[in-house]
This record gives sequence, C-alpha cells and structure tokens, in this order.
Amino acid sequence: MADRFVPTFLAAGYNKAVQQAAEEQAKSAGFASVAAQDANRQMRNQLEMKAQMAGMPVQEAYNLVQGDLTDTKALQEAWNKIPAQYTPAAAPAPTPAAAPEAPKPSAESERYRAEAEGYMKQATDMLNQFKIEQQRSAEAAALQEKLRIQSQATLAANMARAGQTPNLQIQPASGTPQTAGTQSFRRRSTQFAPTTAAGSVLAGLNLGQTGMVNV
Repeated sequence: MADRFVPTFLAAGYNKAVQQAAEEQAKSAGFASVAAQDANRQMRNQLEMKAQMAGMPVQEAYNLVQGDLTDTKALQEAWNKIPAQYTPAAAPAPTPAAAPEAPKPSAESERYRAEAEGYMKQATDMLNQFKIEQQRSAEAAALQEKLRIQSQATLAANMARAGQTPNLQIQPASGTPQTAGTQSFRRRSTQFAPTTAAGSVLAGLNLGQTGMVNV
C-alpha cells in the first residue's frame, strides 16, 4: 500500500537535504520510510472516518488494532472489523460500594451505655421481684380463702350436730319407773293393804287411823 502514496514534499520538489531529513525523522518514528509513514497516516484517517460513520467511538476503533499503531497492516485489519452500524455493549453492572466503616464509640458513649445497661438490669430485677411477691400474695390469699371455707364448713357441721343433741338422750328401760327424788319412798294407800287371809286377821286387831295396834 505504501507504493500507492506519494509524499507531499516530493511532489512539491523539495531538495535532497530536506528529503534526507524527512527520511531520518520517519525512521526515528518507527517507519521504514517517509512513504510508509505517510501511508500509515492515511490509514489512520480512514479508520477514524469509518468509526465515526458507524457511530463507534474513535478510541474503541483503535482498541481493535492488534499490534503497534505504526503497523499499517494492523490498522487495515482493525478497519475491516468496524461494523456498518455500531451497537454499544451493555455497560457492566456497577460494583456495589463497600459499606462505610461504623465509627468507633468514644469513651464517653461507652460509659453512658454501661450506665444504661446497669439501670436496665436493676429495673428488670425489680420487675422480677415484684412478680414473685405478687405470686406469693396470690398464693397466700388463696390459702386464706381455702381455710375460711373449711372453717365455715366445720362450723356448719358442728351447728347441725348441736341441733340433733336432744333427740340422742338415753331412754330408760321399759320396767324402770320414770320417777325421781323421794317419790318411790312415799307411802301409798295401797302399799300396806292386806291381802286375802292376812287382811281378815289384821281387821280383827282393831287398828286405828294411825295404823298402830291397840292392845
């Protein structure tokens, strides 16, 4: 391809010294000759133009070059890879930012935290003690109520038995006279009444009203 291009300074009729200086400058830039440098420049222009027509960023077109940019053949291969219509690649997902490090608490905040934890523990202990006392009070009240009910039941049973006491007195035997005191020692009118034959004999003895025998 280098043979197709004619350096500008040759067409303008530069002298030999200028030509020699241009050749040395091209070789210092990495080209074999001034013609090769000029051909490389033309290929770069075509690469950039095609990239712009396809809608591709110029830098991305240069990224297609496999080798050094002074290699005109590599530029030609990159030019062939540029599509007629460029489709940009999907942007990679952004890397999530690391969470910022939490600030370390100061000594003052640590002291406040320790005091708050101490107060919370005291409040929790007091609440637990209050619950225990409430439970004990409830148990004591339940026991007192149970004893009260038992006491009322016992009292009612005793009163019921007391009402049945007169009906439980001992009855006397059937042959025993139901008397008391000196009643059994009083003389009855029939106590000394004579019987049959003995009565006839006593009648003849002329007993008086006093019951004494008159001799």
